[in-house]
Amino acid sequence: MNLKADVLSVSPRSEVALSLDRIFDATWVPTGRLAKAPLGGGATRELLDNVTDADWNAEGSDLAVARRVNGQFRLEYPPGKVLYETSGYISDLRFSPAGDQIAFLDHAFFGDDRGHVSVVDLQGQCRVLAGEFFSEQGLAWSPKGDEIWFTGSEGGEPSALRAVDLRGRSRVVVAAPIRMHLQDIAADGKVLLSSELLRLQIGTADSKTGRQHDMTALQWPAIEGISENGSMILLNSFDIGADTNYRLYVQRTDGSAPVQIGVGGGTGFSRDAKWVTAIDPTHPEKLLIIPTGVGETRTLHAPQDQHYLGAALLPNDKQILISTVGTGGAPQSAVQDLASGSVRPIGSAGRFVSTFVGRMYPGPSLDGKYCILTDGKDHYWLQPLDGTQEREIPGINAREIPLEWHDDANSLFISRSIGSDVEITTLNLTTGQRKLWTHFSPADRTAIVGSSSIVITPDGGHYGYMVQRVYSTLFLVDGLR
Repeated sequence: MNLKADVLSVSPRSEVALSLDRIFDATWVPTGRLAKAPLGGGATRELLDNVTDADWNAEGSDLAVARRVNGQFRLEYPPGKVLYETSGYISDLRFSPAGDQIAFLDHAFFGDDRGHVSVVDLQGQCRVLAGEFFSEQGLAWSPKGDEIWFTGSEGGEPSALRAVDLRGRSRVVVAAPIRMHLQDIAADGKVLLSSELLRLQIGTADSKTGRQHDMTALQWPAIEGISENGSMILLNSFDIGADTNYRLYVQRTDGSAPVQIGVGGGTGFSRDAKWVTAIDPTHPEKLLIIPTGVGETRTLHAPQDQHYLGAALLPNDKQILISTVGTGGAPQSAVQDLASGSVRPIGSAGRFVSTFVGRMYPGPSLDGKYCILTDGKDHYWLQPLDGTQEREIPGINAREIPLEWHDDANSLFISRSIGSDVEITTLNLTTGQRKLWTHFSPADRTAIVGSSSIVITPDGGHYGYMVQRVYSTLFLVDGLR
């Protein structure tokens, strides 16, 4: 078997569950096409798209899957039967040795690996056992099935190997001055662990020349926006500190040092770059509007029983385009008034502005008259914000991202990940005609995990990028209890 694939799970029947053409839609969230194949070689059968993780049941006859459907992440077993659903994402599915429960890591924020350890039975009864952890990745059941082991950090230290029983009693198994990632536990108790060194690189580039400029000045930064003239970028920092909130920075592209302007998950600049919007990750029902210079921070609140998924200021700076979601519901989009907080829904039911880690793809058009809605099934509509008739947009393909408006309300930049590269094309919303605009390829490909996050100016002259690298060493550990 010679496949470009990631192994998700190996069954007792010697079948392997694979992820084909895996890409990182956001940091820590790889999705691909689920497939299965005989371990010893043979034909591969493709099963499902947009899958983040999967695990065979105890008999090896069927798979539990975590996948994205209509903008939500679902845990399904068997595929098609929803046991749990979230607007964040789900990772590290593992069946209990008895096969009657599935443990998983439940991440409330798309693209952020903070979260809880949860378990769900085959009837859909879900319980949180441990959390919230600042960072958590890697999970496995103990051989007896009486504990769930995982690697997680509570904020001020690297990820430790931890255990929690089914009554929610937790303990630290082993801690070390390195970031650990649990890979698996064998039936004889041997533990497969990796140590990881994470490096995030931030840069800017010129579309005409392709010349790249390294702007990395923080340990764990993420790029969240670029000003319309390309002179400033918006950054979040996830450096371990006294708290687990995101620190929010602006940095001029002339090489100046980043300046912290507040906290929260950044979602982008205003048109004049005098304001940025941010979601409070610890209280996502709150939206912050933060000045980049002189001014006072303002706070908006989501509709009752909803929390924000994304936001972008309209050009008048008096209203804001938002996407929200409630427990068990579908995402919805609206225009919110900054002065009164009143909310006016837009578009048909089941359609919403696409968001990744708070950023809208894209936000409102440059004239403030339109937005792009999706049904989460690769269909898109040009939606007037005054509520008049929408128009379906041709030409956006599966796994492509409507990145930004290009100059007017009739053209978009579309991005497509190709391994660690990103291809950006322009799309005419009326004719569907496309043209290659630029192709981004990291100068250094060492240890790159997935594709690169891109933000671009409306004229296409400047863009910013983030490259994620993970350097790891694998260990087999015996004697842990």
